[in-house]
Amino acid sequence: MSHATLTSNRLVVRWLDVRTGAAILFALTFALYAPAIRYDYLQYDDGVYVYENANVLKGLSAEGCAYAFSTIDGGSWMPLTWLSLMLDQSLFGNHPWGHHFTNILLHGLCAVLLFAVLCKLTGRFGASWFVAAAFAFHPLRTESVVWIAERKDVLSGVLWMLGILAYARYAEYRSVTGFGQGENDKPVTDRPSNLGAVLLCLVLGLMSKPMLVTFPFVLLLLDVWPLRRAGDDWMTFRARLWPLVWEKVWLFAVVLVFCGLTFWSQDKSGAVSRPNTSVSEKISSVTANYGFYLQQTILPSHRTVLYPDVSDKQTRNTVVAVIVVGVTIISILMIWRAPWLTVGCLWFVGTLVPVIGIVRVGYTPVAD
Repeated sequence: MSHATLTSNRLVVRWLDVRTGAAILFALTFALYAPAIRYDYLQYDDGVYVYENANVLKGLSAEGCAYAFSTIDGGSWMPLTWLSLMLDQSLFGNHPWGHHFTNILLHGLCAVLLFAVLCKLTGRFGASWFVAAAFAFHPLRTESVVWIAERKDVLSGVLWMLGILAYARYAEYRSVTGFGQGENDKPVTDRPSNLGAVLLCLVLGLMSKPMLVTFPFVLLLLDVWPLRRAGDDWMTFRARLWPLVWEKVWLFAVVLVFCGLTFWSQDKSGAVSRPNTSVSEKISSVTANYGFYLQQTILPSHRTVLYPDVSDKQTRNTVVAVIVVGVTIISILMIWRAPWLTVGCLWFVGTLVPVIGIVRVGYTPVAD
């Protein structure tokens, strides 16, 4: 998609009431999850995060802030998540409805931000709304929204979307070592811009949940499509790849630090399991997990809190491996003819890496 086409599409979007679309999306999302406001606490982890945690029950305080920034309760260092739960206690008291209400608000905001991000990146109102709605209403979101202990998920999701929105703005106003996103390889404007806002969103997101460690890699995918900052052929791509990576060096540095911090905190809290498995068994486990996420994304079924390990189903895992590897290779080969396919496939495969079982965390290999 050329810069001229993007500009034309964005002009069309201006004629449509994006705000109305966002309001409808938020209202539908809130209505879908609103029954959860009447739900009580769960005995599974909600005690760790709220009703048995004396520091959280006190609400926001100097002592609470010190706890938030020093604890690894829950298996990770996530001070922003703790502070948000303390804020709920201060606002709503020790009532579960307040925490449920905040979770639903955050998920609705995340869906609206995704809609805004896609509109800005592609200029396509209808397709953007459909994708954001599919994300908002998907059954795999239920656990994150309805379970108070998963505040970290909806909170980090909001910061993920804000980070991409900030990066879309950065890419619109900046070039990388002399090249931009227009047809003539020139910056579209001389307006100053930097990655400060993107870095801030990343840090805050990682302080909510370490899952955001793949964020800089996703930005590189967006450089390929729809931003087209990586060029339209292999020669240009090779020339531009390193500058595109180098401009994100601080993002990668932050991610590296948080990876170390997360592994240390999860290991210290006993969340990391070290089964005595061979390389072939590890590959089988990872393959099985990809199969789980692929199936649950396309056709969610038999959902539960704790999923069994299916890495021993060799025939099924072999079929899944062939499908995942085959589709990934085909998508890479079609990078210039169908870049949306390449980006979508690598996004799916890449963002699952932290939870795919390379390092086993928790009691189950997969989760919603």
